[in-house]
Amino acid sequence: MRITDKTSFDIANESYKKYDIGDEITVSGNDFEIIEKRDDTQNGLRAYAYAPVVNGKVDTSHIYMGYAGTDIKSIRDLFTDLQLPFYNNTSNDKINKRYSDLDKTTITEKYNGSSDKSDFFFKGVPNQIDESVAFTGSVKKKYPNSNFYGGAHSLGALIAQYNAVKYDFDKTTTYAAPNPYGALPKEIQSEIDKGKYDGKIKNVGHEDDIVNSLDFLNPRIGSNIITVPSYSGFLTAFPYIGQHFMSTYDVFDKNGNAKEMSKSELAAYKKMRKFYDQFNILTTDKDPAGLDETISDFIKKLNKKAKADKASKTKKGSKSTSKSSKNVKGDSDASAKKGNGGSGGSGKKIKIQPEAVRAIVSDLRDRIHKYDDVLRNIEEYERETKKSSQRILDKYESELLSGSHKFISPSDLTEYMESLAQGGSIGNLEFYDNHSMEQVVQDIHQNKKTL
Repeated sequence: MRITDKTSFDIANESYKKYDIGDEITVSGNDFEIIEKRDDTQNGLRAYAYAPVVNGKVDTSHIYMGYAGTDIKSIRDLFTDLQLPFYNNTSNDKINKRYSDLDKTTITEKYNGSSDKSDFFFKGVPNQIDESVAFTGSVKKKYPNSNFYGGAHSLGALIAQYNAVKYDFDKTTTYAAPNPYGALPKEIQSEIDKGKYDGKIKNVGHEDDIVNSLDFLNPRIGSNIITVPSYSGFLTAFPYIGQHFMSTYDVFDKNGNAKEMSKSELAAYKKMRKFYDQFNILTTDKDPAGLDETISDFIKKLNKKAKADKASKTKKGSKSTSKSSKNVKGDSDASAKKGNGGSGGSGKKIKIQPEAVRAIVSDLRDRIHKYDDVLRNIEEYERETKKSSQRILDKYESELLSGSHKFISPSDLTEYMESLAQGGSIGNLEFYDNHSMEQVVQDIHQNKKTL
């Protein structure tokens, strides 16, 4: 069975759910059975050992460890998250032996004594990381000749990497993992620094996933890649946390590998994201053009001018001869109705400053033009991408038809080009995510309309 990033993703996703030993799941087109499990209601740990089912039989020569990430409804998970920057078990990881007992699939009691290492917030129980080590160690002991793999997300990803290092898993792919480097003993950190786990541990993250960025000022373990973002729902657009949801990581190529962003793609994304943030296109802000702030500044200027006029009028007396005072005093109710302003029939008038109004109008016009520029650039990019792809195709098809490459046909080249394209469908030579592009264009049009 081939192990891919998609396999680890599916294992991570299933590990959030509640299963019993003997239950079967299907991930990445393969059947697995839960052969061991741990669900501790006292500290929030949930972990599973999965084995593939081959020809109706459980194959324990390959075991996949899955660890659940943070359940936002669980206070125990949230308190575990708070301890991550300070967690370190290098001095004493001793806990009650009951936590190593695989027969205890669900734990509802507290077993730790005063001499055992306990959770900082929940005394009498171990930290999730300590218990995961005890549980995983027992699984390794029960199946000593098995190959071990790991997959997890978020808090579970940190736990997975920690155990993958401690028990030398064959391969582990995690998603949005905070960095467990600082919690490991110095001798293991030295091995990490030498690159021992570069080919064994891989973390997949998003550029703007704040949890994935938690390295705690330590070097990362193994390889770490940035994958393409996914804006597939309302919550995914929230800054910092929106791209942490498990669903945003379900982006793979046809071989099951997470789609890594190239340096140029990442640079372009950062630039575009910065532009989007400027106009709040991907946020829930009700004022995407910053109009409220502009109007607020204008009102402040008016109030400042009104206070200055009042102070000047008080100083000079009621017979002030200043030009601005004569204009304000001389406005009639009829004049107010014509657009010179009024104040609810109180007789007080407001002098509108044309230059300030013109400034607001000019600013709004400039903002709308920026939207138009972005739309034009996107349309030009789409056209040029298709043209360039077709030019490449035409060039090499003509060479093939000349007969110099007898083992390659023009149809082979067409299929290859289509496989490189995002869609990979017949006639689709769009080397970008068409759905995401359409969503961006819709967002721009909507915000332009709002502006």
